[in-house]
Amino acid sequence: MKNYFFILLTAGIYGSVASVLSDGSSLGKYVKYVSALVCVILVISPLKDIVHSISFTATPPQQPEVSQSEITEKAVDMTEKQITEKIKDKFGIIPASVCIEIDRDGKILLSVDLNENDEGYRKEIDEYVQSLCQS
Repeated sequence: MKNYFFILLTAGIYGSVASVLSDGSSLGKYVKYVSALVCVILVISPLKDIVHSISFTATPPQQPEVSQSEITEKAVDMTEKQITEKIKDKFGIIPASVCIEIDRDGKILLSVDLNENDEGYRKEIDEYVQSLCQS
């Protein structure tokens, strides 16, 4: 801090001397401007160190850890609802349940349970479900 004031004082003295020496010349106003500019830069220079010392790093919000099985379960649940909607749109019936199972080999097993009064659609729904699994 002592050096800061010494440099500021020295710049002020040099600026004053230069201003007095060039007072009668046409460059006098430019010398005053440059010396004032140097003094302003010297006054502001400690702020640069303060700003650089402050860390403005933002940490992203922490996402809750979700296991792969939870993600798969959610995806299967969403897909079961979509298949229920497709069956409802195509056949006009709502299945009792839709179950999707994925075995370790990646084979998808899709089963649809129907209400007793909708069993007449069993063959068409099974074919439709198989076509969904194929595509």
